[in-house]
Amino acid sequence: MAIYFIRQKGTNLVKIGWAKDPVARMATLQTGSPHEFELMAVGEGGAKEEHALHRRFADDHVRGEWFRMSGEIGVAVALCNPAFARLAALEPRLLDGARAAGGVDHEEGRPFCAAAEWYGWKGSGVKDHVTAFVGWLRKDKSVPELCGVEAYDIVYDVLSSILPGCRGCNCLGGLDGDE
Repeated sequence: MAIYFIRQKGTNLVKIGWAKDPVARMATLQTGSPHEFELMAVGEGGAKEEHALHRRFADDHVRGEWFRMSGEIGVAVALCNPAFARLAALEPRLLDGARAAGGVDHEEGRPFCAAAEWYGWKGSGVKDHVTAFVGWLRKDKSVPELCGVEAYDIVYDVLSSILPGCRGCNCLGGLDGDE
């Protein structure tokens, strides 16, 4: 059994559920929906863990198993990645980056640029929450696992996947507005 987080693309709606095969579950959901879905994360657990997550995120509940993405859901998604979870255990402030990525406020149906949110083109970006704590810019070199390119790449991959995809922003990440 596995817990899954499935996002409806172009929105901040996330389905939190469990299944024996989350990929097959997403395909089943896709068949009956005009909306495109993406599998954000898969973690260990079953019905008991699913119910605990539903209770934990009750303030973000929309309907059934659907929730509005939030900073705390972003943390749960990030911690499903074992490599990220290992780094966050060494440097808990990385969870602030997951909160920032999950808490990005974007209005459905309007242009959105994930690159602008990551780099902070309009102020503080998600990247600002992590570069002091992981990668080559980390000043404290006492934990070597946090200081290299590999650690930064893990954090970047996980946190950028929490951000919604670009749509209608004309950057290189989504020139046609479909991604």
